[in-house]
This record gives sequence, structure tokens and C-alpha cells, in this order.
Amino acid sequence: ATCQRRWMGFGLDELIILGLVSVIWVTLGSFFSSSPEVVAGQTAVAGTLLRVGYGLIFNPRGWSPGKRRMGLRIVRLDGEVPGTRPGVVRTAAAVNWIRRSWRRCWRR
Repeated sequence: ATCQRRWMGFGLDELIILGLVSVIWVTLGSFFSSSPEVVAGQTAVAGTLLRVGYGLIFNPRGWSPGKRRMGLRIVRLDGEVPGTRPGVVRTAAAVNWIRRSWRRCWRR
């Protein structure tokens, strides 16, 4: 697969996640009127859980909505879908990469 198709698939998945996080943010802000800092913190936690859940749902299946739209899929070396264990490992690796990148960006 070309780099452009991979990035487009990633971008579509990110737009889906961003849309869901926006709904969470508006819901928390509307129904649980707290200070903006509290709502922002709750939205950050919910967004993180959503991102992890998204990976745990779709990585074991070998596709995500963005990947499927771009005609991509995740497969093992034998051509089969990853399954539960490799899908969970892939999600954990992504979460670890995001965590390390975040720390590296904001370390002073």
C-alpha cells in the first residue's frame, strides 16, 4: 500500500475518533456543568479510553473504518487477520508510542 493510502486511512480513523470525542465533550459540558478545566480533564480521559477501545475493537479484526475505506487491512505473515493477541499487542504498542511521544514533547 502506498504511503498516501496509509495516511488517508489513519486520517479517516482520527476524524471518526475526533467526532466521537467532540460528542463526549459537548455532552459533558451540557449535562454536567462543571468548571471548564474539569470538563476538559474528563474529555481527555474519555478520549484516551475511546482511542484504546477503538484499537482493541478493530486491530484484532484486521481493519478499521478508515483502513477499509482506503482498501487496506492488517494481516499476519500468513495472510490471516491478526486475531486477539496480536491485535491487543498492536494496540498496546500504539498506546506506548503515544505516551512516549507525549512525554518527549512536553518534557522540560
